[in-house]
Amino acid sequence: MTSNDEGRIGRRDFLRGAAALGTLPAWIALSGRNSEAAVAQAASAGSQPILDLAEWTYGYIGMETVTLPRGELLTGKNIYVEFWVPRQIRHPYPIVLVHGGTGQGLDWMATPDGRRGWALQLVEQGYKVCVVDRPGQGRPPYVPDLHGAFSPQAPTYEAAEQNVSALAKRTTAANPLAQRHTQWPGTGEVGDPALDHFLAAQGPAVPSAAGAEGAWRFSGSKLLDEIGPAIILTHGDSSALAWIAADERPTLVKGIVVIEPVGPTVVAGGGGRGAAGGAARAWGLTATAMAFEPPASAPADLRLVPQTPSDVGIAPFVLQTEPARRLKNLAGVPVAVVTAEASAANQRDPGTVSFLRQGGCTVDHLRLVDAGVRGNGPYPMMERNSREALQPILAWIDRRVNPGAPAIIQAPTRPNSDSTALRLAEQGYFFVGVDRKKVAYGTVAVGQSGVQSFIPVEVRHPNPIVLVHGGLGQAAHMMGIGRRPGWVHYFVREGYRVYVMDRPACGRVPLHPDTFGADYLAGFGGGTNLANILRNSATAPGNPRNTGLRGEELGLQFVANESGLPRRMAEHSEHWAKGAVELIEKIGPAIVLTHAFGGCLGWIAADRRPSLVKALVTVEGNNNPFEGEVVWGVTAVPLAYDPPVSDPKDIALADWTPPVGSPGPNRAFRIQAEPARKLKNLAGIPILWMQGENNYSGPAQVQFLKQSGCDAEFIRLRDLGIVGNTNLMLLERNNFEVFGVIRDWLARRATR
Repeated sequence: MTSNDEGRIGRRDFLRGAAALGTLPAWIALSGRNSEAAVAQAASAGSQPILDLAEWTYGYIGMETVTLPRGELLTGKNIYVEFWVPRQIRHPYPIVLVHGGTGQGLDWMATPDGRRGWALQLVEQGYKVCVVDRPGQGRPPYVPDLHGAFSPQAPTYEAAEQNVSALAKRTTAANPLAQRHTQWPGTGEVGDPALDHFLAAQGPAVPSAAGAEGAWRFSGSKLLDEIGPAIILTHGDSSALAWIAADERPTLVKGIVVIEPVGPTVVAGGGGRGAAGGAARAWGLTATAMAFEPPASAPADLRLVPQTPSDVGIAPFVLQTEPARRLKNLAGVPVAVVTAEASAANQRDPGTVSFLRQGGCTVDHLRLVDAGVRGNGPYPMMERNSREALQPILAWIDRRVNPGAPAIIQAPTRPNSDSTALRLAEQGYFFVGVDRKKVAYGTVAVGQSGVQSFIPVEVRHPNPIVLVHGGLGQAAHMMGIGRRPGWVHYFVREGYRVYVMDRPACGRVPLHPDTFGADYLAGFGGGTNLANILRNSATAPGNPRNTGLRGEELGLQFVANESGLPRRMAEHSEHWAKGAVELIEKIGPAIVLTHAFGGCLGWIAADRRPSLVKALVTVEGNNNPFEGEVVWGVTAVPLAYDPPVSDPKDIALADWTPPVGSPGPNRAFRIQAEPARKLKNLAGIPILWMQGENNYSGPAQVQFLKQSGCDAEFIRLRDLGIVGNTNLMLLERNNFEVFGVIRDWLARRATR
């Protein structure tokens, strides 16, 4: 290992990369101090507090299976939850953040211009935070077999402009206050980087309101059972999920904050976000039954009657005919309805407040403008003044929810080998490689990769590391499983800046038939036949031969991550390469670590920006040389050879059989015939190819790399006394021991 002084990143390089990504305030980037001092200065000034986390982890909640003709699958009810627990908890109840519409949990985690979102601001305040991705949105993949057909249209730039554009606003009947909207962090027009980030995160939602609410009744209740009493904060149509959570677990919901709620408004034609869909919300606030007192067996029992407000600025809504039934389980839960100054919700929210109050609920209508918070549209958590917009909500929680609460319980200390604690100067999420595609109904985002970034307080290595997941999975593979730490944790604690990627159409990168294409992925997450993974493979999760993933629950957690395998490797590679080049040009020279199917992507990044890739680590990269789609040796797209070659068919090949004792079948592989062409851009980059005991990739690929002039080293874990691992070594019980092999190799070889 290098010493701290030898491995510590230079101040200018660190600050240049951090400033480029918006991960540190501009005044820090311009300061004359080293990176650690700058971060400490930010914390002491209260500008950017250090994120000192006792726990940072994730899990899928609400796992159950169903048998379909093609096998046993997840039902698609499960939600994804990212858990943020500060080391110093200062408030008794965690806050559960639930996104709305076509969004995902990212709506709370980072603003479109790269600042901390409300999730991290709440952590700064000492709250435990649970960030939810609803079923089929964000990390739980959308599976048509389970969630229903895709929505007819993907989210468009044109529709987004109507909500966020800071230019040429027009007062319309839909929003007579549009001209007051001044806080969007960009122009809001096509070409605005903030709008690119916003659209890149938007994807299809489950089309059935009743189906979505049924899934939440199941999974949301299980979340509350696990975390205990909590506050629920929602945006848009997820307000229905807050009412349902309180209806299902009234003793566990201590407060509800709804921003832009869908209410009992009456709008011609119905449907749409924030509009009353009539039958879609037959129970007033929800599409599914709520507990009323006296009981109501059907929506007709409520005798809902349209109301025409005297104020022309308020949309028509419905109320019960008096005497009104009481919302039995919501009546004891304090509720805040939050309305921004320039939002169309000003027309709807009074109706929601009236309906709740008629049902016996204690409701405060928080108009941000009354607190001096001006200029916000429908996304106050994402806008320039997001910190200011959060303050009235925090004050309301202190006033209505926290008084009289039980004693605060600090997070327990976990053994270091099992700890998910992190100390971060910054954390964020952004998209790279965003393209725009014209379709019949507008412009959609396509091609993007997602990046979650982690900047430790103490940076001890000059080059950051980029982690690229494999196969059918997503970035969560790098984050651990079963609430245990993953390689993200280990690299951050080792002092690396970490950037973990969701590949195109995987994980937090939404897929819609009109964006990447209807057949872009072969299979969908949760649509993986569980028998193939859990029962029929000798080295699969849950099998006793595996060192790590034992038990059905961990197997289900693994399957929930599965997004689908790209059908066309070359197309997928080009999408990813565009984003990867953009990323390393932003963060500066980096180490790239890939897993399994993602292995081919490391060669592409290094080939296109050789001066910016300081080392390549390939963990069980797939595809033997020149087999299947990898017609260019180890990739499906062209690499720079010397002498040059324009057609892979012009590369002369020969059979090569691994020597006796090599892992895997003793058969002939195809490599280059001698004299071999050189991979000129990869030649000077240290390369590690690592293999577990129970798999057999590696010898042929490494032989091809060596004959092509690469500095490639093959390490088999068994030769180091590390036994029992499968291709999923990054998730298994001994993943820290496996990480140690990579750490030590980087200390020895990636010293430039």
